Amino acid sequence: MSNFRSTVILLRADRIVEPRTIARCCFENLFTIAALREGGQRFILEMGEDFKASREARAEFLMEQIGDRPYTEWQPKLRAFIASLGKGRKKQKSLDPKTGSRSWAGV
Repeated sequence: MSNFRSTVILLRADRIVEPRTIARCCFENLFTIAALREGGQRFILEMGEDFKASREARAEFLMEQIGDRPYTEWQPKLRAFIASLGKGRKKQKSLDPKTGSRSWAGV
């Protein structure tokens, strides 16, 4: 309830971005609760896989950003970390409440 109240307070203060962000989080939480209720342990496992995929994507993005920079001692560590994230995991689409993909469907 405090998130909804803060949204109203921020709107009355003519703030637009912050209440939109909070309202979106509230709706995403509702979708997550509904998916947990329907999917139970299966959805929890999917959330874990989605988290791993997100970490891998962010690490790969970081590697892309270093581009042609000179070699540093942390680059091999980052490459090894990226490789370890993908081990034993099949590539899947991310959980997405907007498109209804994976377990969000039907929620």
